Amino acid sequence: MSENSENIITVKNLRKVYKIGKESVVALNNINLEIRKGEVCCILGTSGSGKSTLLNQLAGLEKPTSGAVYIGKSNISKFSENRLAGFRQRNIGFIFQSYNLLTALTAVENVSMPLMFKGMSKKKREKLAAFMLKQVGLGSRLTHKPTQMSGGQQQRVGIARAFVAKPKIVFADEPTGNLDTKTTIEVMELMVRMSRENNQTFVLVTHDKELADYADRIVTLIDGNIISDVPNVSKIDREKAMENRLESPELEENEENIEKNTKNSTRMVYELVESISDELTNKNKAEINGESLNSSDLQNENEEERGNKQ
Repeated sequence: MSENSENIITVKNLRKVYKIGKESVVALNNINLEIRKGEVCCILGTSGSGKSTLLNQLAGLEKPTSGAVYIGKSNISKFSENRLAGFRQRNIGFIFQSYNLLTALTAVENVSMPLMFKGMSKKKREKLAAFMLKQVGLGSRLTHKPTQMSGGQQQRVGIARAFVAKPKIVFADEPTGNLDTKTTIEVMELMVRMSRENNQTFVLVTHDKELADYADRIVTLIDGNIISDVPNVSKIDREKAMENRLESPELEENEENIEKNTKNSTRMVYELVESISDELTNKNKAEINGESLNSSDLQNENEEERGNKQ
Protein backbone atom coordinates (compact mmCIF):
# COMPACT_ATOMS: atom_id res chain seq x y z
CA MET A 1 0.00 0.00 0.00
CA SER A 2 1.12 3.56 -0.67
CA GLU A 3 2.60 5.54 2.21
CA ASN A 4 0.48 8.47 1.08
CA SER A 5 -2.27 8.99 3.64
CA GLU A 6 -4.36 11.28 1.42
CA ASN A 7 -7.97 10.17 1.10
CA ILE A 8 -9.10 9.73 -2.51
CA ILE A 9 -12.64 8.55 -1.62
CA THR A 10 -14.73 9.89 1.26
CA VAL A 11 -18.24 8.69 2.02
CA LYS A 12 -20.37 10.70 4.46
CA ASN A 13 -23.62 9.43 6.00
CA LEU A 14 -24.54 7.61 2.79
CA ARG A 15 -28.01 6.12 2.62
CA LYS A 16 -29.73 4.40 -0.30
CA VAL A 17 -33.38 3.37 -0.14
CA TYR A 18 -35.24 1.65 -2.99
CA LYS A 19 -39.00 1.84 -3.35
CA ILE A 20 -40.53 -1.52 -4.25
CA GLY A 21 -44.27 -1.09 -4.53
CA LYS A 22 -45.43 0.32 -1.23
CA GLU A 23 -42.38 -0.91 0.65
CA SER A 24 -39.01 0.75 1.21
CA VAL A 25 -35.86 -1.39 1.11
CA VAL A 26 -32.78 0.06 2.79
CA ALA A 27 -29.79 -1.01 0.70
CA LEU A 28 -27.22 1.20 2.46
CA ASN A 29 -27.69 2.50 5.96
CA ASN A 30 -25.67 5.57 6.99
CA ILE A 31 -22.32 4.48 5.53
CA ASN A 32 -19.17 6.42 6.48
CA LEU A 33 -15.95 5.38 4.80
CA GLU A 34 -12.56 6.74 3.72
CA ILE A 35 -10.26 5.08 1.18
CA ARG A 36 -6.68 6.28 0.76
CA LYS A 37 -4.78 6.99 -2.42
CA GLY A 38 -2.92 3.91 -3.63
CA GLU A 39 -4.85 1.58 -1.32
CA VAL A 40 -6.13 -1.85 -2.35
CA CYS A 41 -9.48 -1.99 -0.56
CA CYS A 42 -11.92 -4.89 -0.61
CA ILE A 43 -15.64 -4.48 0.03
CA LEU A 44 -16.70 -7.92 1.17
CA GLY A 45 -20.23 -9.23 1.54
CA THR A 46 -22.69 -11.92 0.60
CA SER A 47 -25.45 -11.48 -1.97
CA GLY A 48 -27.86 -8.79 -0.78
CA SER A 49 -25.36 -7.20 1.61
CA GLY A 50 -25.28 -3.92 -0.33
CA LYS A 51 -21.74 -4.23 -1.67
CA SER A 52 -22.63 -3.72 -5.35
CA THR A 53 -24.91 -0.82 -4.44
CA LEU A 54 -22.01 0.77 -2.56
CA LEU A 55 -19.73 0.33 -5.58
CA ASN A 56 -22.34 2.01 -7.79
CA GLN A 57 -22.44 4.91 -5.34
CA LEU A 58 -18.66 5.25 -5.20
CA ALA A 59 -18.44 5.26 -8.99
CA GLY A 60 -21.30 7.71 -9.43
CA LEU A 61 -23.46 5.19 -11.27
CA GLU A 62 -26.38 5.83 -8.89
CA LYS A 63 -27.53 8.80 -6.81
CA PRO A 64 -27.80 8.39 -3.02
CA THR A 65 -31.06 8.92 -1.15
CA SER A 66 -29.06 11.05 1.27
CA GLY A 67 -25.44 11.66 2.18
CA ALA A 68 -22.51 12.26 -0.15
CA VAL A 69 -19.60 10.63 -1.99
CA TYR A 70 -16.44 12.67 -2.55
CA ILE A 71 -13.74 11.78 -5.05
CA GLY A 72 -10.88 13.98 -3.96
CA LYS A 73 -12.63 17.23 -3.10
CA SER A 74 -15.47 16.77 -5.60
CA ASN A 75 -18.92 15.84 -4.29
CA ILE A 76 -19.93 13.61 -7.20
CA SER A 77 -23.37 13.03 -5.65
CA LYS A 78 -24.33 16.53 -6.80
CA PHE A 79 -22.98 16.18 -10.36
CA SER A 80 -25.33 16.12 -13.34
CA GLU A 81 -25.30 12.97 -15.52
CA ASN A 82 -23.28 14.69 -18.23
CA ARG A 83 -20.71 15.98 -15.76
CA LEU A 84 -20.50 12.56 -14.12
CA ALA A 85 -19.88 10.86 -17.46
CA GLY A 86 -16.96 13.16 -18.19
CA PHE A 87 -15.62 12.75 -14.66
CA ARG A 88 -15.67 8.96 -14.92
CA GLN A 89 -13.89 9.03 -18.27
CA ARG A 90 -11.04 11.06 -16.78
CA ASN A 91 -10.72 9.48 -13.34
CA ILE A 92 -12.25 6.00 -13.13
CA GLY A 93 -11.64 2.58 -14.65
CA PHE A 94 -13.94 -0.46 -14.42
CA ILE A 95 -13.37 -4.21 -14.47
CA PHE A 96 -16.53 -6.31 -14.80
CA GLN A 97 -17.36 -9.92 -14.03
CA SER A 98 -18.82 -10.41 -17.53
CA TYR A 99 -15.86 -8.59 -19.21
CA ASN A 100 -18.14 -6.17 -21.15
CA LEU A 101 -16.00 -6.26 -24.29
CA LEU A 102 -17.38 -5.23 -27.67
CA THR A 103 -17.45 -8.46 -29.68
CA ALA A 104 -17.05 -6.70 -33.03
CA LEU A 105 -13.74 -5.11 -31.97
CA THR A 106 -10.26 -6.62 -31.61
CA ALA A 107 -8.36 -6.67 -28.32
CA VAL A 108 -6.39 -3.55 -29.31
CA GLU A 109 -9.55 -1.70 -30.31
CA ASN A 110 -11.33 -2.61 -27.06
CA VAL A 111 -8.40 -1.48 -24.92
CA SER A 112 -7.90 1.77 -26.84
CA MET A 113 -11.50 2.94 -26.34
CA PRO A 114 -10.94 4.93 -23.08
CA LEU A 115 -8.17 6.86 -24.85
CA MET A 116 -10.62 8.21 -27.43
CA PHE A 117 -12.02 10.55 -24.76
CA LYS A 118 -8.57 12.06 -24.29
CA GLY A 119 -8.47 13.29 -27.88
CA MET A 120 -5.60 10.97 -28.76
CA SER A 121 -4.86 9.99 -32.35
CA LYS A 122 -5.75 6.47 -33.46
CA LYS A 123 -2.10 5.57 -34.04
CA LYS A 124 -1.07 6.62 -30.54
CA ARG A 125 -4.14 4.97 -28.97
CA GLU A 126 -3.43 1.63 -30.57
CA LYS A 127 0.28 1.84 -29.70
CA LEU A 128 -0.56 2.35 -26.01
CA ALA A 129 -3.23 -0.35 -26.15
CA ALA A 130 -0.76 -2.84 -27.66
CA PHE A 131 1.75 -1.99 -24.93
CA MET A 132 -0.85 -2.62 -22.21
CA LEU A 133 -1.89 -5.92 -23.76
CA LYS A 134 1.75 -7.04 -23.74
CA GLN A 135 1.91 -6.05 -20.07
CA VAL A 136 -0.96 -8.42 -19.27
CA GLY A 137 0.54 -11.25 -21.31
CA LEU A 138 -1.53 -10.90 -24.49
CA GLY A 139 1.10 -9.71 -26.93
CA SER A 140 0.14 -12.49 -29.34
CA ARG A 141 -3.60 -11.72 -29.17
CA LEU A 142 -3.64 -8.09 -30.31
CA THR A 143 -5.91 -8.65 -33.31
CA HIS A 144 -8.09 -11.35 -31.76
CA LYS A 145 -11.75 -10.67 -31.06
CA PRO A 146 -13.42 -11.67 -27.76
CA THR A 147 -15.02 -14.77 -29.29
CA GLN A 148 -11.54 -16.01 -30.20
CA MET A 149 -10.27 -15.79 -26.62
CA SER A 150 -10.78 -17.73 -23.39
CA GLY A 151 -12.50 -16.21 -20.35
CA GLY A 152 -9.17 -15.51 -18.68
CA GLN A 153 -7.84 -13.80 -21.81
CA GLN A 154 -10.98 -11.68 -22.13
CA GLN A 155 -10.64 -10.56 -18.52
CA ARG A 156 -7.01 -9.61 -19.16
CA VAL A 157 -8.25 -7.42 -22.02
CA GLY A 158 -10.72 -5.90 -19.56
CA ILE A 159 -7.91 -5.21 -17.09
CA ALA A 160 -5.75 -3.60 -19.78
CA ARG A 161 -8.73 -1.42 -20.80
CA ALA A 162 -9.31 -0.34 -17.18
CA PHE A 163 -5.69 0.69 -16.61
CA VAL A 164 -4.66 2.05 -20.01
CA ALA A 165 -5.77 5.65 -19.37
CA LYS A 166 -4.12 5.61 -15.89
CA PRO A 167 -7.28 6.51 -13.93
CA LYS A 168 -7.00 7.55 -10.28
CA ILE A 169 -9.35 4.74 -9.21
CA VAL A 170 -10.12 1.29 -10.61
CA PHE A 171 -13.29 -0.50 -9.50
CA ALA A 172 -13.64 -4.26 -9.94
CA ASP A 173 -17.01 -5.94 -9.41
CA GLU A 174 -16.58 -9.72 -8.85
CA PRO A 175 -13.83 -9.71 -11.52
CA THR A 176 -13.03 -13.42 -11.25
CA GLY A 177 -16.57 -14.77 -10.93
CA ASN A 178 -16.41 -16.56 -14.30
CA LEU A 179 -12.82 -17.83 -14.02
CA ASP A 180 -11.20 -21.05 -12.82
CA THR A 181 -8.96 -21.13 -9.74
CA LYS A 182 -5.62 -20.90 -11.56
CA THR A 183 -6.75 -18.00 -13.74
CA THR A 184 -8.32 -16.27 -10.72
CA ILE A 185 -4.95 -16.19 -8.94
CA GLU A 186 -3.21 -14.86 -12.07
CA VAL A 187 -5.84 -12.15 -12.59
CA MET A 188 -5.81 -11.03 -8.93
CA GLU A 189 -2.03 -10.78 -8.85
CA LEU A 190 -2.08 -8.85 -12.12
CA MET A 191 -4.66 -6.28 -10.94
CA VAL A 192 -2.92 -5.67 -7.62
CA ARG A 193 0.50 -5.38 -9.26
CA MET A 194 -0.69 -2.87 -11.86
CA SER A 195 -2.48 -0.68 -9.33
CA ARG A 196 0.57 -0.60 -7.07
CA GLU A 197 2.99 0.15 -9.89
CA ASN A 198 1.00 3.28 -10.76
CA ASN A 199 -0.07 4.20 -7.18
CA GLN A 200 -3.72 3.82 -8.21
CA THR A 201 -6.53 3.14 -5.78
CA PHE A 202 -8.06 -0.29 -6.42
CA VAL A 203 -11.49 -1.10 -4.98
CA LEU A 204 -12.51 -4.75 -5.22
CA VAL A 205 -16.08 -5.91 -4.56
CA THR A 206 -16.49 -9.62 -3.84
CA HIS A 207 -18.20 -12.28 -1.74
CA ASP A 208 -15.04 -14.43 -1.73
CA LYS A 209 -12.85 -14.22 1.39
CA GLU A 210 -9.89 -15.67 -0.50
CA LEU A 211 -9.99 -12.77 -2.95
CA ALA A 212 -10.34 -10.31 -0.05
CA ASP A 213 -6.99 -11.61 1.23
CA TYR A 214 -5.25 -9.80 -1.66
CA ALA A 215 -6.32 -6.41 -0.26
CA ASP A 216 -4.59 -4.03 2.15
CA ARG A 217 -7.89 -3.51 3.90
CA ILE A 218 -11.18 -5.39 4.16
CA VAL A 219 -14.52 -3.63 4.70
CA THR A 220 -17.35 -6.09 5.44
CA LEU A 221 -21.01 -5.29 4.77
CA ILE A 222 -24.12 -7.04 6.10
CA ASP A 223 -27.63 -5.76 5.35
CA GLY A 224 -26.36 -2.38 4.21
CA ASN A 225 -24.22 -1.77 7.30
CA ILE A 226 -20.44 -1.82 7.72
CA ILE A 227 -19.85 -4.38 10.46
CA SER A 228 -16.05 -4.42 10.28
CA ASP A 229 -13.24 -2.40 8.72
CA VAL A 230 -9.83 -3.96 9.28
CA PRO A 231 -6.30 -3.67 7.83
CA ASN A 232 -4.86 -6.74 6.13
CA VAL A 233 -1.38 -7.87 5.14
CA SER A 234 -1.95 -8.77 1.50
CA LYS A 235 -1.40 -12.37 0.43
CA ILE A 236 1.03 -11.06 -2.19
CA ASP A 237 3.10 -9.25 0.47
CA ARG A 238 3.18 -12.33 2.70
CA GLU A 239 4.35 -14.55 -0.16
CA LYS A 240 7.02 -12.00 -1.15
CA ALA A 241 8.28 -11.84 2.44
CA MET A 242 8.50 -15.62 2.52
CA GLU A 243 10.44 -15.68 -0.77
CA ASN A 244 12.87 -13.06 0.55
CA ARG A 245 13.53 -15.15 3.65
CA LEU A 246 14.24 -18.23 1.53
CA GLU A 247 16.52 -16.29 -0.83
CA SER A 248 18.48 -14.49 1.90
CA PRO A 249 20.81 -16.72 3.99
CA GLU A 250 21.85 -13.66 6.02
CA LEU A 251 18.24 -12.93 6.93
CA GLU A 252 17.70 -16.58 7.81
CA GLU A 253 20.90 -16.53 9.94
CA ASN A 254 19.74 -13.34 11.67
CA GLU A 255 16.39 -14.94 12.43
CA GLU A 256 18.17 -18.01 13.83
CA ASN A 257 20.34 -15.75 16.01
CA ILE A 258 17.27 -13.88 17.20
CA GLU A 259 15.57 -17.18 18.01
CA LYS A 260 18.73 -18.41 19.82
CA ASN A 261 19.05 -15.18 21.80
CA THR A 262 15.37 -15.35 22.66
CA LYS A 263 15.79 -18.90 23.96
CA ASN A 264 18.86 -17.86 25.98
CA SER A 265 17.00 -14.90 27.42
CA THR A 266 14.06 -17.12 28.29
CA ARG A 267 16.39 -19.65 29.97
CA MET A 268 18.05 -16.84 31.98
CA VAL A 269 14.66 -15.59 33.11
CA TYR A 270 13.66 -19.08 34.20
CA GLU A 271 16.94 -19.47 36.10
CA LEU A 272 16.44 -16.10 37.78
CA VAL A 273 12.91 -17.05 38.78
CA GLU A 274 14.14 -20.37 40.16
CA SER A 275 16.91 -18.61 42.10
CA ILE A 276 14.48 -16.11 43.61
CA SER A 277 12.09 -18.94 44.38
CA ASP A 278 14.85 -20.88 46.16
CA GLU A 279 15.85 -17.81 48.17
CA LEU A 280 12.27 -17.25 49.25
CA THR A 281 11.89 -20.92 50.16
CA ASN A 282 15.08 -20.88 52.25
CA LYS A 283 14.03 -17.64 53.90
CA ASN A 284 10.66 -19.09 54.78
CA LYS A 285 12.31 -22.22 56.21
CA ALA A 286 14.66 -20.09 58.30
CA GLU A 287 11.77 -18.03 59.59
CA ILE A 288 9.85 -21.19 60.43
CA ASN A 289 12.88 -22.68 62.23
CA GLY A 290 13.39 -19.41 64.08
CA GLU A 291 9.81 -19.40 65.17
CA SER A 292 10.20 -23.04 66.33
CA LEU A 293 13.28 -22.15 68.38
CA ASN A 294 11.55 -19.17 69.92
CA SER A 295 8.62 -21.41 70.79
CA SER A 296 10.91 -23.96 72.53
CA ASP A 297 12.67 -21.25 74.55
CA LEU A 298 9.35 -19.86 75.65
CA GLN A 299 8.17 -23.32 76.70
CA ASN A 300 11.36 -23.89 78.79
CA GLU A 301 10.97 -20.50 80.47
CA ASN A 302 7.36 -21.32 81.40
CA GLU A 303 8.37 -24.68 82.90
CA GLU A 304 11.15 -23.05 84.99
CA GLU A 305 8.72 -20.41 86.22
CA ARG A 306 6.20 -23.07 87.34
CA GLY A 307 9.02 -25.00 89.16
CA ASN A 308 10.08 -21.93 91.11
CA LYS A 309 6.52 -21.29 92.22
CA GLN A 310 6.24 -24.84 93.53
